[in-house]
Amino acid sequence: MNSSVFGDSTLPVAAHLSSPELVSVLLDHEANRYLRTLEGKQVEDLAPPNSMVQRLLT
Repeated sequence: MNSSVFGDSTLPVAAHLSSPELVSVLLDHEANRYLRTLEGKQVEDLAPPNSMVQRLLT
């Protein structure tokens, strides 16, 4: 559950999909919001601007 076949963990994927429910559950279970993707992006940068997901991650 920590990483996908592409190397990114579930939290960046959930942020990219803009799923506030999934992001919230992952954060409640101590997902690391400070990890970077393989491309060096921060998780909050993957969420759509001004979205609920971005607010959850900041």
